[in-house]
Amino acid sequence: MKRLLSFLAAAAIVAPSFFLVRPVSAAGAGDLIQCPDFSSVYYLAEDGNRYVFPNEGIYYSWYPDFSDVVTISCESLATFPLGERLPYQAGTRLLKIPSVPTVYAVESDGVLRPIPSEDVAEDLYGDDWADRVDDLPETFFGGYEIGDELAEGELPEGMILEDEDGTLLRVDDDGEAQEIDVVLDTDQEDVFQENAISTTGLEARIGALITRIEVLSSQIERLAELLAKLSLVKVDVEDEVEIDEVDEIESGRDAQKHSLDAIGDAKEEIADAEEEIADDEADAEDSDDAEDEVDAEDSNDDADDQDSSGSGSDDDSESEGRG
Repeated sequence: MKRLLSFLAAAAIVAPSFFLVRPVSAAGAGDLIQCPDFSSVYYLAEDGNRYVFPNEGIYYSWYPDFSDVVTISCESLATFPLGERLPYQAGTRLLKIPSVPTVYAVESDGVLRPIPSEDVAEDLYGDDWADRVDDLPETFFGGYEIGDELAEGELPEGMILEDEDGTLLRVDDDGEAQEIDVVLDTDQEDVFQENAISTTGLEARIGALITRIEVLSSQIERLAELLAKLSLVKVDVEDEVEIDEVDEIESGRDAQKHSLDAIGDAKEEIADAEEEIADDEADAEDSDDAEDEVDAEDSNDDADDQDSSGSGSDDDSESEGRG
């Protein structure tokens, strides 16, 4: 019963907690940040600027969900200067603008490579290549650089591949596929797997084998270049600034969700405690019944003994009388 009461008390304490806004951790360079009053999500770079994701399509080309976004106060958010708009990550989506039919492959640093025909698009990305095309609002188009049209048999830099063993690769500037698994964090790996092209299917469509570069100690410099291409914002060393960590806060919606989760957990614990108490009471009743049965048997045995003793006394009396 004490256990049950403690859970009830915990639930009563947790219930109003969603009204609170409290610091839970800190945000620093390399984090995704937002504030409660606005839906925009920003990337806080090493140069101290916050860079905005113009739309969800661009965001999802870098991250699989919003679980890593840190909510800070709007006052803290305003202290970080606004940087440029972030582009699509290379190799994730194909782009076009509504007024022009040209489809582009996205390379690093927001470079767009025109794909010369639907046949080439199908060779590179398969029969469902059109499903990979995002319409880019024309207001964002000026932030990209138009590169040369893809040549016949050319693989766009940044193209993401997956071999038959599930190893992820990324095409480099030389058109060679560099193993990339070892440098990816979980979020990057999820995004890459979502957008990867099968090497087996690609080689069959283009009629050529893809040169593959394995991760070796001799490839450290090449790997470092690859890592640089995977960063959202390229910041030169001289432009880096020291960023003071900012306390994260829970928005009312997040705090309410956490409180409701806690209440749900408390209810489960209460239900478990009630079930345990019911089991204990049932065991106690079974034990009492067993004791009653034992007592009844003992009483019957005593009665039988008394009857036996009484019979013996009568026999003795009869014997004495005859004597």
